[in-house]
Amino acid sequence: MENVVKKKGYFRELDKSLGISELLHAEVIDKTAPAPVHWWDHAGLSCFGGLTFLFFIMQTVSGLFLLVYYQPHPDEAYASVQYIDSYVNLGWFFRRSHAICSNLMMITVIIHMLKVFFTGAYKKPREMHWVSGFVLLLFTLGACFTGYCLPWNQMSFWALTVVTNSLSSIPFIGTYLVEFVRGGENVTGVTLLRFFAFHLIIPVTMLIFLLAHFYMIRKTGISEPL
Repeated sequence: MENVVKKKGYFRELDKSLGISELLHAEVIDKTAPAPVHWWDHAGLSCFGGLTFLFFIMQTVSGLFLLVYYQPHPDEAYASVQYIDSYVNLGWFFRRSHAICSNLMMITVIIHMLKVFFTGAYKKPREMHWVSGFVLLLFTLGACFTGYCLPWNQMSFWALTVVTNSLSSIPFIGTYLVEFVRGGENVTGVTLLRFFAFHLIIPVTMLIFLLAHFYMIRKTGISEPL
């Protein structure tokens, strides 16, 4: 494979003349990670971006399973969650995996961004890497919170009430923003339906930003160690 890739700094730049078979070999079968150079590499901090993506995939798979049984209706939401836990084969496993992976994904994305910040990997020519990564962090927070509200129990109801109330403190648009998010003045079944829609839209949008994030990394390469 020496003739299908070119060395460039800290990563391998693909030869644009690669065919499909050679591309698969270069990017999947024969692809290697850079050798550890600094303490953060030896500590494993360079793998948290990949771990975050792995958790995103696990969230997508488990979320699709839960989507089959969950009912976004104020009278049925909690009962459908209990049904998944108690009666669906492996339902408890997928639901707990979905909940645990959301927390792990939040932890890994924060560690990844801290590593990028303290190692200066956001500097030119990788400024847009940082911007897209920050947007993905916000989407991750949004996905975690909207998912937390879906069981429609007392904890999720009052968490939703408190957080949406806080939006009213935003000058000029706060009141309108609260009504838009809630679908009215109060937290109702319409609010649950909107947060269910947000919870579906966010991962799709995240996928677009992830593809852009990966493309930029592939284009500029992994940053050189300071």
